[in-house]
Amino acid sequence: MTDSEYSYASSDPADQHDNGSLINISNLDNIWNNIEELIDYVSEQYNISYDITLAKLIQNNWSTDIMPNTIYLKKKNKNECIICFDSDNLINIDECAHIVCQDCLAQNMIINNCISCPAYQCNNIIYLNVLTSDILKNIYKKYVINNYIDANKNIFYCPSIPHCGNIITTSIYFNEKYITCKCGITICIKCKNLDNHEPLSCDENIK
Repeated sequence: MTDSEYSYASSDPADQHDNGSLINISNLDNIWNNIEELIDYVSEQYNISYDITLAKLIQNNWSTDIMPNTIYLKKKNKNECIICFDSDNLINIDECAHIVCQDCLAQNMIINNCISCPAYQCNNIIYLNVLTSDILKNIYKKYVINNYIDANKNIFYCPSIPHCGNIITTSIYFNEKYITCKCGITICIKCKNLDNHEPLSCDENIK
């Protein structure tokens, strides 16, 4: 599926042509590419690294109006995991220098749905480049993508059941009430619920 494969509900062919460029149905890979383009842009503007840029964007709810804080190197901890005290497969978290093993880090990322340091009261974002396993990198990327989608009102997952995996992006200028995903499901743009619910309002339909 490409970015141009989309459709939406409208009875007027002229409206379909006018609004066609204002909506896009994509997948996780497309969203990740958009995120990386944003990271590269901000990184160049502020002359800071990829990882620091990503951490700052997440901390600032993806606002590009950010100013990087000075990074102070902290004293390195002992060469053992701060959670299980194991000394194998260790990862050194850059900003805070806390050390955690891959297994404990993976469990923390999955259970708590976060990519911050698992040390007590430490909120530093883990850098992608310190992750050595593909499993951790995939968990990390999934979190970043979902965090990016949650922060953008005009991007949402198709609510189809079972989930089709399509991600819908609409322009603020898109003026249709409903859109039909590539999977065939019709969605209300305002409340993101399935089907055309007229004459009910969004609130009435939800109730």
